[in-house]
Formats: sequence, C-alpha cells, structure tokens
Amino acid sequence: MIEGTESVHLVHGPGSDAEALCLQISRGYLESDRVVAWIGDLAPALARPIIGSLGEASLENLRILDRDVKGIEGFLPGSDGLIVIIGWCPPIGRARKSELTWLETILNVSRCRVIATSLGNQDASGGGDRMTARSRAKLEGMGLSTWFLSKDQFSNQRILEGPDSNTNLTRSESGFIRS
Repeated sequence: MIEGTESVHLVHGPGSDAEALCLQISRGYLESDRVVAWIGDLAPALARPIIGSLGEASLENLRILDRDVKGIEGFLPGSDGLIVIIGWCPPIGRARKSELTWLETILNVSRCRVIATSLGNQDASGGGDRMTARSRAKLEGMGLSTWFLSKDQFSNQRILEGPDSNTNLTRSESGFIRS
C-alpha cells in the first residue's frame, strides 16, 4: 500500500474509502506506540472495526484534532509519528490560497510523515475520465507525492496508483487486503 516514510497527497474518488485506508496506515503507527494526529472528522463506525481492537495505551496516542484548533503545532507528533489530514480542501472547486497556505504551514512545522487527502476532480478538458488532483504541482513542490485511490465500478476492488506502482486492494471490514 502506501508504505515508507514519504509524505503523500492521497487523491480519492467517491466511495473509494480513503479514510479506511488512512485508518489502516494509522493502525500500524499506533501498534508501534507512535503518535498519530488525525485532523478532520473520524466516524466511530468506521474506526471501530479497524482500530477498535487496539489497547488503551495505543489508542491514547491517537489525537483527533479540528482543523481550526488554535496552536495546532503543539499537538503534532514527533519525527516518528504520522499526521493524517482528511479533506485538506473542499471537495468542489479549486483549493483556496488560504487552504494551500494552511497545508504548507503544517508541512513546514511537522517533523513527521503527512498524509493529506482530497476528493479528485475529473479532467475538465474532456481529455479522458482520469482523475486529477487539486493543486498537484504545488503540493508536489511542497514535498507530497501524489497517489490515487479509486473504486472499481464492477467489484469491491480498489486501485491504488502511486508514482511507481499500482496495487489492487479488496475492502474488508477491518481495512484493505492486497489482491
């Protein structure tokens, strides 16, 4: 899946379960007693099957933060942690300058891996049905590699496309399995 330590812009299509993938990645950090800062909404019904079986000590390392919390820098994990940003920009239209600035600030003050998600766009030029990423060049310039997560229309499969790899995933209640 999205392994390693690089920071990622995870662009997803509708129904692709990007939050579930981020929870599964977060679980690995929490199991290793590392801190995860989750910025954005986290649905208990989604979280329970993926991270609900973790012990209390591990779950204490999960910080659920509102994007607008004052002094957010003080809540971010150290160099071995993870920051997950659910929906760094609205799902419709272009990202505003204030959203780009906010994300850049988080990237500049954090010392750990960041995964920022956003809903993908369709190519407005009519050049195909390929998903496009909001502000891709700017985010890559900030150090985020772009990954795409889409749902296969005819099955329970997801396709995760990275800069150098494609992986087919099957969604289960507790996360994803490589298929």
